[in-house]
Amino acid sequence: MQVNFNPNMSFKSNEVSPHEQSEAAVGIKHSKPDTFEKSSVKEDIGKVAKCFTTLSEMTKASVKALMYGAVTTVVGLACGWMFGALPKGFKKSGSLKQTFGHPLKSISKKAKILTGVATVAVAGFNIIKGILNTNQHTANIDHKLRIGHRDT
Repeated sequence: MQVNFNPNMSFKSNEVSPHEQSEAAVGIKHSKPDTFEKSSVKEDIGKVAKCFTTLSEMTKASVKALMYGAVTTVVGLACGWMFGALPKGFKKSGSLKQTFGHPLKSISKKAKILTGVATVAVAGFNIIKGILNTNQHTANIDHKLRIGHRDT
């Protein structure tokens, strides 16, 4: 592999390259036109399809995050109660009644914190997965609009 040196290229932000100087001398101007370009019907339909796809995928991801997060919370607290509070209730006299009467008070802070972290991790995973699925579906819509593939 060989890399050649190009003397016309400048990496300094305040310098104007010789290529840009020659374009300025000729009068070539690179600017956007001031007129508003109307989008085609095909592009408008694509925008609507992407909007509904995004709405659908993110709704699914949010529902999954809520459901799986709730399941994670219940399982985490149940495990904290079963493996932490219940054995302590059997060891201490008179504490078993309080363990069954007030289960959330008898769970340790460590178990509650770990359950909260696990719930946030599961919910975050589902939201990120939903975002990635949304991006994939909208990219598929853009591809179909530009290329013109048909499903047969």
